[in-house]
Amino acid sequence: IAGSSDTASTREGRLLEDIAGLHFYRTFGALQHGEVVYDSTQGSADFLYKDGVSQIAIEVGKGLKDARQVAATMKRLKCRYGLTVSTQPLMLSSDKQSVMVPWDFFALA
Repeated sequence: IAGSSDTASTREGRLLEDIAGLHFYRTFGALQHGEVVYDSTQGSADFLYKDGVSQIAIEVGKGLKDARQVAATMKRLKCRYGLTVSTQPLMLSSDKQSVMVPWDFFALA
């Protein structure tokens, strides 16, 4: 956003979110393997993947992100699974319903 007072880090985070959104659209939406929608609710995950049967909450961010936004969205929308893409190491949540994926792994997709 030219002329914005946002920091470079904030702009980079938004760019990474856009990159992930385009990847999800190309992978799922354009091939008609489900639908990826943006979730604009404050404090929610960035995207929802819907395949007609279930939903996956997806949060994308720069830096270290925890799974709180994904967990809140999963609870609010009764999502079965969650995905967080950030610089956190690869890990599975204790309830085995949410996975943290580092950007370098995600970039291989």
